[in-house]
Amino acid sequence: RKAINILESVMHLPTVEQQLGAITSPDAEKTAYNLTTALLWEKPSWKKVQDILSKLVDTNYEGIRQLVLSNVEKTMLDPKGNHERAYAILVAFEAPFHDTRKSGLIRAAYEVMRGSQN
Repeated sequence: RKAINILESVMHLPTVEQQLGAITSPDAEKTAYNLTTALLWEKPSWKKVQDILSKLVDTNYEGIRQLVLSNVEKTMLDPKGNHERAYAILVAFEAPFHDTRKSGLIRAAYEVMRGSQN
């Protein structure tokens, strides 16, 4: 019943991205923020990223991807932003995670970390 109520509450939104954004939990928002911070601003640490990703269980991985991209878009448009890392995140997180789910999120995060250590 809860799922039907959620679906009915977002059906009027025109895009999938807006629908996902409307049903994303505060925990997902916090996770996306922490992941973006670890990938974008902190000294590259796969261990830190692993800690964030390992806590995710049965999550809306596509919603997290959308939130990460939203955070990174702001950085790309900021004159003082970390543009090289932000661009790497945009590229790594480009494809939806509907099919790959958590493994897609892990792959994208690792791709960014691997590139930032070169």
